[in-house]
Amino acid sequence: ISRLCNSSPGITREHRHKHIQPRTSCLQRIGVLLLLVVVGFGTHSAAADLVGPVGINEGIKLWLDANPKYVYLDAACLNEVTGTGDVVRCWEDRSGNNAHAKQYRSRSLPTYAADTINGQPVLQFNKTTRDGLWHELASLDRWSGAYTLFLVVQQRDPVSSIGSFQSYFSNGNRRANHFQLAHGKNAHASSVWVWTSNSGSSTKFESSSLEPRIYVASHQDDTTITTYTNGKENQSRTSSNGRDFDHYKINLNRAGNKGNASYIAEVVLYSRSLDDCEFYDVYKYLLDKYGIPDETMPEGASALNS
Repeated sequence: ISRLCNSSPGITREHRHKHIQPRTSCLQRIGVLLLLVVVGFGTHSAAADLVGPVGINEGIKLWLDANPKYVYLDAACLNEVTGTGDVVRCWEDRSGNNAHAKQYRSRSLPTYAADTINGQPVLQFNKTTRDGLWHELASLDRWSGAYTLFLVVQQRDPVSSIGSFQSYFSNGNRRANHFQLAHGKNAHASSVWVWTSNSGSSTKFESSSLEPRIYVASHQDDTTITTYTNGKENQSRTSSNGRDFDHYKINLNRAGNKGNASYIAEVVLYSRSLDDCEFYDVYKYLLDKYGIPDETMPEGASALNS
């Protein structure tokens, strides 16, 4: 039975992005469900407590939202910010994974800013002081494989001032094993990339802009990275790099030595590819909330809804 997308009655869950592999058969799914029932009988599954936007919960790893209910003055995540300019020492993970983002070593901290993108709050990061937050995953919590990453950001310095590797997000320290969603190196710094080793092995978004943006990076089935800017597909590249998640660094490159001048409003990360309905619903949630200009319907959703 096809489930209608939450955000559009014209799209059904039986459809997939063109780059997503078919789901398992009905018999396979029934077998998995029976196994889960047997294994989970009489126990409480922690996975049941995980929460993603608009009910897309499966595979959620990180959900950072700049709503002041989830932004704190102290590293213990107890005292909520009260107004613009407050220094942020904890950004609470809404997903239930407790991957709260806190001060990265000796780096400076961002501040809370209300009413910034479409009336919604953000965290403000400065480049010169290399403001940044991070969460270091415990060894048993580190993971590798397919992912879908949504970022709502706004660049605060013009293209002419942007330097190499000014980043919004990175997932570890090593070059090929990890990526940074960042401006490129040297001549490539005017554009945003899922950067791994060099421009030849990295996947490009659009050129940088001072307008708010929804960036989405999707690594499907460990083989293909696809990038989207405001719903428009930018580039798809075959790559097995950057699939290891050891850290979640916010506004810092992999090495942690370069900051960025940015507003960051929301970060949503899944450890899998999303089907068309799921992709559309999460994207539509972010679009409606932040009122991104010049938006495009996601690739699969556009085709199915035409």
